[in-house]
Amino acid sequence: MTHTNERVLQQTVEQLRFARAQLEDRVGLLERENAELIQQLKDAGIAARASMLGFDRLPPPLEAPDTAAVQATQAFMTGAERQLLQKVCAEAEIMRLYQTATRVPVGLWLIERRVWLAVTRDALILLAAGRRPLAQRVQFLHLYESLYNPVTGELVLGPDREYRVGQVRLPPVEGSQVLAEIYGALAPRKERSS
Repeated sequence: MTHTNERVLQQTVEQLRFARAQLEDRVGLLERENAELIQQLKDAGIAARASMLGFDRLPPPLEAPDTAAVQATQAFMTGAERQLLQKVCAEAEIMRLYQTATRVPVGLWLIERRVWLAVTRDALILLAAGRRPLAQRVQFLHLYESLYNPVTGELVLGPDREYRVGQVRLPPVEGSQVLAEIYGALAPRKERSS
């Protein structure tokens, strides 16, 4: 690559970083304004809550593991990440595997690693390889208040149980599919108790 191309590439990267920082600041401002508006409506006696993707608008849960998609996603994992996935999910059948945009510290000085999200028949498993690896398994039973925040692009695990990772960044289609798996697994329990 020539010196001119490197400089142009570096300028483009800097412009993208600046644009991303501006967008993140704007998203934060919108979230704060939304929270203030909801509080004002509640103070006025109007039932209001943050918008979320409704259960009736979710795609259907998967009937069988999407092994082709799981294998394709595993191709992007490092060797250490694949070993951690095999160790944590040894007996669990992985329905889907997602590469999130979330990064967490894993014991390496000033380095954060990507969080991978594995969906099994009854749990979400969050993984990140490192000296202090993340291997967080959460049963669907404990995720009955989870939602997808379209403003931040995050799947929020709820209710908050002080998870090491309480939300992960996913595209809307993937976030809604994960919610479909969670609520699809919980629906039979709700129907039985009604």
